[in-house]
Amino acid sequence: METCLDRLAQVTYDEPNAKRIAKRMPKRRKELTAFLWDEDLDGTNNAAEWAIRPAVVARRSAAAAAAGTVRMRGPSLRHCCEPPVSRERIY
Repeated sequence: METCLDRLAQVTYDEPNAKRIAKRMPKRRKELTAFLWDEDLDGTNNAAEWAIRPAVVARRSAAAAAAGTVRMRGPSLRHCCEPPVSRERIY
């Protein structure tokens, strides 16, 4: 994996984001591959993503409320008053 990262960093890219990433790869190689050598490090970012999730949801909810685009989720009164749909197959 480290060899692949080294090769990717040596390629010349035209796209600005690819150039930026290729330039940073050699500097961040140790951090990018740390999970390969340390058994205590998780290879995914799931724990960090779940840790910041409440803040992201709050931020999005506040932005939606400020913009007036808040939508209620879940059943509406209309759904509560309608009779349930039969799930039996008709042959």
